[in-house]
Amino acid sequence: MKQIKYLLLTIMLFACGTVRAQFDGFGLRTQLPQWVFLSPGAGFDISWNGRYMVSAFGSYGDWDISHDTKWITISTVGVDVRRYFSDGVVNWANPNGKNYFGMYLGLAGRLFNFNNHLTSTHSQGNIWTVGPIVGYNFHLQGNWAIDASLGMGYCYDNYTRYKWYPPMETNRKTKEVKGSRFGLTDVSVAITYRFSIEN
Repeated sequence: MKQIKYLLLTIMLFACGTVRAQFDGFGLRTQLPQWVFLSPGAGFDISWNGRYMVSAFGSYGDWDISHDTKWITISTVGVDVRRYFSDGVVNWANPNGKNYFGMYLGLAGRLFNFNNHLTSTHSQGNIWTVGPIVGYNFHLQGNWAIDASLGMGYCYDNYTRYKWYPPMETNRKTKEVKGSRFGLTDVSVAITYRFSIEN
């Protein structure tokens, strides 16, 4: 529970430091890696002051592969706070000169919850991550873009591994994983559409 509080507090402080807010748009997004890992989802963006953006998204997948003996459930929730290098000026970080395109830095928080029963050895639990990200919003056409980011930071693992024990027809716990580590916190590729608000 402490990890949740620290994550929310850090992201709120980061956002509050930029809030002389002039709201100027919102958008929709879908994360492609979540679809690849059988957990389709969607999210939204809120942008202000020409270079700041908050993104929130989630996904859920529950797949029964073989008559309740092989199945997997994956859900994710994520929040990003970003600052773009350019506020609509053409420069090295934003060649097309449009707001909310080009390079950005930010802070990202993620929760991954999973229950994997695809093999005789399976796992169930969650992983929390928080850390800085660097990304680039590639302009496609109009308000469409591909948003890619990468992050490293703090991870908190809390899950259990099990193995199917045929004589008793039950699962036996083989390992409990709980603790903090430094690692990869974000690998994201999203398709986005932004609705601009003209002042």
